[in-house]
Amino acid sequence: MMRRCAWIAVAAAVTAACGGASGATRPKPLQYHFKEQYLGKVPPEGRADMKAALAEYNRAKQENRKAESEYADSKGKLDQARGEASKAHGQKESADSAREEAEKAKNNFNQVNLAKRDQRVAEVTQRAADQKVEMLEARRSYLDKWVRYTREYVYAAEAKYELAKANAARAHNIAPPDFAYQAYVDQYEKRRSKADKLKEPLGGAKDSWLAEQKDYDLKRRDEMEARGVDTAAKPDSPTSDRTK
Repeated sequence: MMRRCAWIAVAAAVTAACGGASGATRPKPLQYHFKEQYLGKVPPEGRADMKAALAEYNRAKQENRKAESEYADSKGKLDQARGEASKAHGQKESADSAREEAEKAKNNFNQVNLAKRDQRVAEVTQRAADQKVEMLEARRSYLDKWVRYTREYVYAAEAKYELAKANAARAHNIAPPDFAYQAYVDQYEKRRSKADKLKEPLGGAKDSWLAEQKDYDLKRRDEMEARGVDTAAKPDSPTSDRTK
């Protein structure tokens, strides 16, 4: 029971320590926006870069929505896995006690063998449950970084679109009141740099999550074999979609 309580305490501490992306400081909106009403005389052939930048901006918003949704969903899955792991620890302790009692009796060989089997099942189940928690923690850490990146990338893409409009205006000698072309250039460069910096850790975080996923799949297979379940079937992989 002490081991079980200690494990639950660790899980609770991790939960309290893990600040979610939803609590992170959100990027500030752009300062400069070029009003399209000034681009009326720009011909269709002069709008190609604007069209491409707008498409990228829309894709960035879509990616952010996906990242936000998967991050929010990951908390419930992690909480459930922690509950399953806590239950598995309790079952392992019960199986240990049952084997001790069976061996003390010394008069029922079949009962001892059954207790050993139950203990083995409880042991591998506990290992799989613990690994599932570690895997989902790694996945949530990756999703946290993905959310942070996509939030900044949305503004980088928007800044690129605003710069494309400014470029079109400059190319056609359009100069609205207080138009400062360099401000759009600087705005885009600053936002792109921030997004690039946040993108750098994504690869490593994803690799860590997938490594934990692979380890979980192996431990889950061990559990199924101990239970006598056909492991030729696809292993239980709650995140087998391999989120972007």
